[in-house]
Amino acid sequence: GSITSVSSVTKVTNIPFMAQLKYDIPALPIFVGPMAGYSFATGTARVTTTINNIPVTTGGGFNNTSIGGSFTIGGFAYYVFKPLSSPLVSIDAGARIYLILAGEIVVQFVPFVGATFAF
Repeated sequence: GSITSVSSVTKVTNIPFMAQLKYDIPALPIFVGPMAGYSFATGTARVTTTINNIPVTTGGGFNNTSIGGSFTIGGFAYYVFKPLSSPLVSIDAGARIYLILAGEIVVQFVPFVGATFAF
């Protein structure tokens, strides 16, 4: 009467390197554009086997290993706010969407806020 279970946790991180075209919408501080590039993937995996809730084996798979990459396309849009009408400082807020063309299409939506300082 023992109970055996096997669990697996896999995490994959894609690091995109993208070229982008930026289009400034006239009369608005909004920028939009397409992106294309390559996403390098790294990942970790952990497999655990238990018998009667006692871990028996742990490990297997890969650990912090490069597992390849995929062609990636996407797009972005962001708003530029210039506080105090300063041409040297701006605050950007927007989002990027990535379509990672792996064995299946992986969609990642990434909102962002940033600041730009010119000198």
